Amino acid sequence: MPVNHADGTLFVSVIFYPFAAAKAGMEAQAGWITILVVAASILFGIAINYAGRKVIYAGMDLLLGKNPDDRSKWFQWLVGGPAFVAYMVLPYAIIGAGLYATWFGTIWAVRHLL
Repeated sequence: MPVNHADGTLFVSVIFYPFAAAKAGMEAQAGWITILVVAASILFGIAINYAGRKVIYAGMDLLLGKNPDDRSKWFQWLVGGPAFVAYMVLPYAIIGAGLYATWFGTIWAVRHLL
């Protein structure tokens, strides 16, 4: 089954969230709590990817939504180019932001809540 760029990139990124949480847990000297943080990071990664897909597809729906042939050629050229660039870049930006949020959130939670 073929998978498009945004889905493939985001789906594969779920395996990186536990590594970010484990690294942050070791930096914060969380001890055995690192295991709990790593397990929670998987759910956080899935949630980030779900929300990220919604954002990406909402942007693409502007260009490729219902009846794309009814839009003018100027609209397709002026909006299509930036939408394609956003489609190619946004998955990586979402992954980077999610991994940073996992790392920062883990350190913050370990230092302030535990």
